[in-house]
Amino acid sequence: MPGVETIASYPAEDILKYVRDKAVFKSTVAGEIFVTKLSSVRLRTFKKSTECVCCGRKGTLMGLDLPIGQSRPHFNLYCVEGNKRILMTKDHIVPKARGGKNHISNMQTMCCHCNSAKGDKSQEEYAAFLINISSPQEK
Repeated sequence: MPGVETIASYPAEDILKYVRDKAVFKSTVAGEIFVTKLSSVRLRTFKKSTECVCCGRKGTLMGLDLPIGQSRPHFNLYCVEGNKRILMTKDHIVPKARGGKNHISNMQTMCCHCNSAKGDKSQEEYAAFLINISSPQEK
């Protein structure tokens, strides 16, 4: 990810099993101690499922990522394909632009590619979009 340095990596299940309200993860990297919150809606979404609801990519790696110029890292979930890491994201089932809430019941896991393509489409609009791009149009 541009602008982010991964300072440590862990198997996803080793981190997600601790995700809950008020939980923190303490790690020591190069002699420095980092305390990372494990209670965000994003991490709780990944605990529900690490798999993209659209393409099926599965997040298996948690990167302890430090944004350039900041002192507090956070965890990102990645799908590893060969030597590439694909960022997994939380998606609003009902988009915020359409009144969807930032609540765990309105979240699902998507890879960054599928989430970017979905944008603020509803589930139905996105499904129709996928059908249209995957099937040739008759003339």
